[in-house]
Amino acid sequence: MRESLRKIVVAGASLALAGGAALAVSAPAQAAGSAAVPSCVRALVGDSATHVTVAVRNDCDFPVRVRVNFVPGPAGPCTTVPPRWTHTESRAKPVAFGQLTAC
Repeated sequence: MRESLRKIVVAGASLALAGGAALAVSAPAQAAGSAAVPSCVRALVGDSATHVTVAVRNDCDFPVRVRVNFVPGPAGPCTTVPPRWTHTESRAKPVAFGQLTAC
């Protein structure tokens, strides 16, 4: 399963780069004092010429409530992501992905 997921991520990155976009996988980053998200939640960040897209993947066995924070700018809404689901948010540049926080 892990090897299959790795192949999917590599294939997705290849497709994104071929299309002129960048793709990064980010571990949940937290600022001091912010609520940590579980380690089974991760952010996949896509960066195009005009937008930054963050796909939050919940690989936990339970729902999680997360907020996607962009820098600069306001954070996204607090969203419940069911187990084994992905939630996607996109913002027009000039923003960058800041962090995921629990809410």
